Amino acid sequence: MVLDIRTYKVFIGLIITLFATAFLMGFKRKIKNEKLSFTTIGFLSGLLSGSTAMSGPPIILFFTNQGIAKRPFRANIVAYFIVLDLATILTFALSGLITKEVVNYAILLIPALIFGAFTGMKLVHKVDEKLFRNITLSVVTVAGLVSIASGLGLF
Repeated sequence: MVLDIRTYKVFIGLIITLFATAFLMGFKRKIKNEKLSFTTIGFLSGLLSGSTAMSGPPIILFFTNQGIAKRPFRANIVAYFIVLDLATILTFALSGLITKEVVNYAILLIPALIFGAFTGMKLVHKVDEKLFRNITLSVVTVAGLVSIASGLGLF
């Protein structure tokens, strides 16, 4: 059985958008067995990474639900994505997906990435916990909506 990628994108986008919107509206259900949940959330993140390149929403939504404070939230997200990105780069390289064109695009994007990262590091200290949470969930909501629009062929 093969799942149509457009249907999959709409489905994933709907789930992400619904959860992010619910959290923005104040929904919270603390999960007591975090260690068991990490396995499930990690699997979902990996599944989304491999199928849609959207590995962030499960982790971000889980941390938001658990009420993780801004500083450990950011540190955990960065550490998680470093490991994920290194594994992805290795897998892509072994699969022959890292081409000269890919490297050239990466080189062009690096200066803006660095500028954005430093800007974000300077601004994050000016953002309180609630605003940080709302910005994070808004970005996840937009990612969900983009997934839906992509699945519907709107772009």
